[in-house]
Formats: sequence, structure tokens, C-alpha cells
Amino acid sequence: MLYAPAPPEELVKIQEQYKNEDAGRAIESLFGSLSVDLKTAGVRNFIVAGGETSGKISVRIDDSSILATSTGSCLGRLSADDLSVVDYNGIPLSGPPPSKEVQFHLALYTDPACGSDVHLHSI
Repeated sequence: MLYAPAPPEELVKIQEQYKNEDAGRAIESLFGSLSVDLKTAGVRNFIVAGGETSGKISVRIDDSSILATSTGSCLGRLSADDLSVVDYNGIPLSGPPPSKEVQFHLALYTDPACGSDVHLHSI
């Protein structure tokens, strides 16, 4: 899992200090290195996108459900209590209400090769 260890307000200050373009280049460099490491580790399919403050994650549990981050969860402070189990129709099975973006995640799981999804939101 990827997340920013600082709250969004601090990241804004960092971006202001180093200018958005410089911060963006540093982030893209980090994700570029990460993608090489993932490929070296044997991960076959992944998407790398810019974003350093928040986002949502999900993982395929089995042929009928996924585990996904809930509404209002923060990747920097994520705990098991922030995770929802949802069936492939988007119906919550357990945990808190899933993020409204769960439908985006479910669309990805129509591909049997998709085992997990991490997407990030930039500030």
C-alpha cells in the first residue's frame, strides 16, 4: 500500500516550497522507481498514476467479493475498521459503508487478472 505519511496541509506546504512542478517530478520519479521494483518482484499488471495525498484501495477476496476502503478513510491512518467487504453487485456485506468509488473498483474486477487496485488523488 502506498500513502503519504504527512497530512494534506503539510503536503501543500511542501509543494508550495518546492513548487508544484518540482514536487510532481519527484513524485513521478518515485512511482517510476516503484514500478520497476514491482516488475522485478514479479508483479505483472499494474497502473502507476500521480497522486500523493489520498486515494482508495481494494483487493479481490474471492469470486464473489472485494475488500475496499470505506467512505472517509485516510490511507495515512488506515486500520482494519476502515475496510468494507462488498459483493460484486456493490452491496455491502460487512464493515462501514464503502467509498462511493467502489463502483470504479468493481468495474476493474470484471477482468479476472485484476487482483487489487490502488488509485491516488492529487491535491
